[in-house]
Amino acid sequence: MNNLKREIIGFLMGEGCFRISARCKSRWMDRKLFTPIVLVSLRDDDDEILNKIKEVYGGFVINRPADRKTRVNANPSIMWSVTSSRLVLPICTDFLKSKLPSKKRREVELLKKVCEMKINRSDKGHKGKRSKWFTDEEYKFQEFAFEELKRMKKYKSE
Repeated sequence: MNNLKREIIGFLMGEGCFRISARCKSRWMDRKLFTPIVLVSLRDDDDEILNKIKEVYGGFVINRPADRKTRVNANPSIMWSVTSSRLVLPICTDFLKSKLPSKKRREVELLKKVCEMKINRSDKGHKGKRSKWFTDEEYKFQEFAFEELKRMKKYKSE
């Protein structure tokens, strides 16, 4: 791993968000689609670092204007995001090479397992056939990982 990647991984340790999104693909589906996501959201005048991360790891950068009416996003911000298992996996792999202790390590380990399973499914499929449909066991693991990441992100007061 080169120095730039090390610096980016250090930055992601502090500012990055590692999560899984769950949504229903359509009203006819009874199963959710789980999508691994890595993102960073900063003030809009900090766009240079996010564009550098995009150069190294891919993804996209979007500007989010201020919404003073609802106060949901009171200040303008910029966000870098990766939502593809094939792009999230190298970030997780590089993150786990770091020797620094990080509370996010367990989150990243779970996210990496989900990415590997999704990539394996789309490459090899079920019984040798390419498929994006998951077995019940694979689906339950994704559901577990989604719930576990939500639980890990809750602040634990003592």
